Amino acid sequence: MNKEIGYNSNLLRRRWIAYFDLLGIKQLNEKEDYISIFVALQTAIKELKEKATAWDEIRHIWFSDTFIAYTKDDSYQSFDAINNIAYWFSYFLIWYNVPLRGAISCDKLYADIENNLFFGKALIEAYEYGESQDWIGFLLCPSAVTRLDELGSLKKLNDYAYTNIPYNKRLSKLAKNLPACILGDRVRTNNQNPLIDRLSRMREQIDDSKKRAKYDRTIEFIKKNTRVLITEIKHQEI
Repeated sequence: MNKEIGYNSNLLRRRWIAYFDLLGIKQLNEKEDYISIFVALQTAIKELKEKATAWDEIRHIWFSDTFIAYTKDDSYQSFDAINNIAYWFSYFLIWYNVPLRGAISCDKLYADIENNLFFGKALIEAYEYGESQDWIGFLLCPSAVTRLDELGSLKKLNDYAYTNIPYNKRLSKLAKNLPACILGDRVRTNNQNPLIDRLSRMREQIDDSKKRAKYDRTIEFIKKNTRVLITEIKHQEI
């Protein structure tokens, strides 16, 4: 006899959650390009496993083209962990030509991983903001910004820049000006962000002008907000 699932109040708490949705899977299904779907999902699963298991406080799940990581609490230490996971998960998926969009929120989440049961405000908000963006990348939801402000950590967001988020439909309830991740800004090849070239190449493979515009917006945002690295060399007289 199957054991009945019971409610456990200890599983409901404020947590950080990172939500990601892979782009283009629907179109690949319509084309019955199942090999490409398999490769994209295989790559995402591999990257999420590798990144998430590096931190003990992080748990991760996935279903179809949706990938989620969440923490045990809402501390800054947990944010730092999930932010690193989100950053490198996004970086390597784009590097392997798998576009995605996502969001990080911080609110109540009931997480029963044993029974694969998840619900709460954090998941709803991350889903709404993650699915509504009309570009490649991820952002911090209003709840995440509020929590970081409470922790006095907003000034530590070196990987982000506030911008008017492009949404794929008019949703007045969604905040417009939010911190979005500057993808690839931690990595430099000849002092250039390598993801700009990667995104440009991915863009050239697309015929649909509306879909190409997603890449245009992403590339423009990255170029506009790329941090300038300055090395100061002081010569000493001998």
